Amino acid sequence: MKMPKAWRLGFALGLYLALVFAAALAFSWMRRGVDPQSTFRYAYALFGPALSLFTHMSYQLFALQSLLLVPWIILGVQQSKWRRLAATGFWMCWIGIGCYMYDLF
Repeated sequence: MKMPKAWRLGFALGLYLALVFAAALAFSWMRRGVDPQSTFRYAYALFGPALSLFTHMSYQLFALQSLLLVPWIILGVQQSKWRRLAATGFWMCWIGIGCYMYDLF
């Protein structure tokens, strides 16, 4: 049984929000235990746009960063032959956002 594309899109966006929520929880947990001078701090880049939720711009910055990620989700859901490209683009944007944001911490 195939799900309609609208349902798959809603499900994919829900998974994106769950991923951001899990990354935010993991970052808040990890942030308490990592020394600011530690080289392990570079692992903050793996948390992607979840880092923006801990800045002074919070939701506005997260919304702008999500504008870079949501098109990749839509492409992966709408065009099954482009799923690998969409997944690669999504993770490249995720890590790119994380590399940009980790300097703030």
